[in-house]
Amino acid sequence: MINKLKLLILFVFCWLLVDAEAQSEYTRRKAYDLARTWEALKSDSSASAQNAFFEAFPETWTDFVRVSDYLNQGGSGGWDCMDCINAFGHLPAVNDTAYCIKLLMLSSGADYDADAPNYFQGVLHSQMESIMYWENELVSDMSAGKRLRIVFYLLSKALPSDQMRFWQFYWSSMYFYEDGGSPNTKYKAESRRMRILLEKEGYADLVETMETAYRYFNGGVMFLSTDRFVFPASVK
Repeated sequence: MINKLKLLILFVFCWLLVDAEAQSEYTRRKAYDLARTWEALKSDSSASAQNAFFEAFPETWTDFVRVSDYLNQGGSGGWDCMDCINAFGHLPAVNDTAYCIKLLMLSSGADYDADAPNYFQGVLHSQMESIMYWENELVSDMSAGKRLRIVFYLLSKALPSDQMRFWQFYWSSMYFYEDGGSPNTKYKAESRRMRILLEKEGYADLVETMETAYRYFNGGVMFLSTDRFVFPASVK
């Protein structure tokens, strides 16, 4: 019986070791493809180069974090995290629907944090920002608004929980103990514009989720490494 238990433990250990190595190799391959296509994109802005970079860009938040961490640690040579992620926001040749699907796939599983997550959130906002003020009127920028309308449509078909995950990452900004929370005032005007757009485009049913996420996550987020729950000594 003891020998069988030892064999089982050895089997599990070997399986975990092989799985970890496979995951590591997968991450290395994804990181290499991203770095290679990004390097090519720097000197070639053709549609084929844009699409190659888009295909290499991670599709899930787990992959995004793993690949970013790997590259930040020196994998695949020189790496400028901010420039690479910002490049994802400048791919006009990529199919709009495919682009928006990947944008939502990433955002709906995202956690706000420093560096790569913060840069990606900036790209997300730049893609969603499709209106401007001119003579105190809201003026629609049709070219910039195309992807926004696709995002609205895709969100309307998503589960309510995924809608909330998207908006909570979208509005996330840092909470600071010293002032009891510091809402990002820049987002205040944007949230009003977003409500107007949702209602104008026929997606009023998305407004409540959007505004709830804004209320709780704007100025209400700590980095994942920060202790969130502080208990009295008597409870510990």
